[in-house]
Amino acid sequence: LRTVTGVQTCALPIFFMQKIYFIPGLAADKRLFSLIKLQYALPVVIEYIKPLSREPIEEYAFRLSKFITDPDPVIAGVSFGGIMAHEISLHIKTKKVILISTIKNLKEKPLRYKFIEYSLLQNIISASAIKHMKPAAHLFFGTRTLAESQLLDSLIDDADSEILEWSVNEFLKWSRTTVPENYTHIHGSDDRVFPITKITADYIINGGNHLMIYSEAKKISEIIDGILKDKTG
Repeated sequence: LRTVTGVQTCALPIFFMQKIYFIPGLAADKRLFSLIKLQYALPVVIEYIKPLSREPIEEYAFRLSKFITDPDPVIAGVSFGGIMAHEISLHIKTKKVILISTIKNLKEKPLRYKFIEYSLLQNIISASAIKHMKPAAHLFFGTRTLAESQLLDSLIDDADSEILEWSVNEFLKWSRTTVPENYTHIHGSDDRVFPITKITADYIINGGNHLMIYSEAKKISEIIDGILKDKTG
């Protein structure tokens, strides 16, 4: 685990603060949360670990949950990290699960991903292919600024190929029908990866794209702070 440095301005002394465990998206890392600034929690980013051979997401989530050391933690997941947060919450008791730019269950999964899963396209998805599709990724993620573009490029370039391929395949197969207990869902109105038309969200960020954890960090920080304040008050 790595505590994200420089992303929080704490209203309380650190030794009094709860932690919030952030889980990034597909093979992403702590850079995704570099603009998040919180008053009521100390952010910790969970790093993805190498999957075992043919390891299903349920077993992977159990192994990843061992890196969460606090009882009744608050977990926040972005994109595939939201799915991972959901799976982890089935293995440990959580105070809160915050879902950002993600889906809660199969009902919210766009049909195009189901088509890819059941077609031959799934067999040709590789890390190399994904890394050579940056223009499509920018269109899909809705990048608008140079900073967003540079962040996405660097995340794609630095992604671990084994973890990336495993994550894509597990996402395509993911078919859970339940929702996490005690969750809050934050979503962007302009998300192209998971269109808002299929999402039931508690908070909708107007104009928010799939990278809004970065591009709309101030708004999302304020929402998370409000959630955390309610939980600590």
